[in-house]
Amino acid sequence: QSLGKGAGTGLRMLDFLYERPITTIRQTAQFLGKSQTATSILVSRFEELGILRETTHQGRYRRYAYDEFLALFTTDQPGRSRGA
Repeated sequence: QSLGKGAGTGLRMLDFLYERPITTIRQTAQFLGKSQTATSILVSRFEELGILRETTHQGRYRRYAYDEFLALFTTDQPGRSRGA
C-alpha cells in the first residue's frame, strides 16, 4: 500500500506528526498549506494505513493520534521496564 501521487505531501505530514502527534485536520491543513478537503483525504489514507487513529468519535472537531509514536513515551508497554 502506498500514498501514490500524494507521497511528497504524506512525508511532510509525517514530519508534522512527529512534532504534533495529536492533531486535527485544520491544524494539519495549515501546516501543509493544503485545503481541509485535501488534508481530510490524506488523513483518511493515513487511517487506512494504520498510521493515524481518530480519537474523538464525533462527526466534527475530530482529533487524530499517531499512536505508534506516542507509544514510545508510555511506561505501560508489555516487555518494557520504566528504566529502559
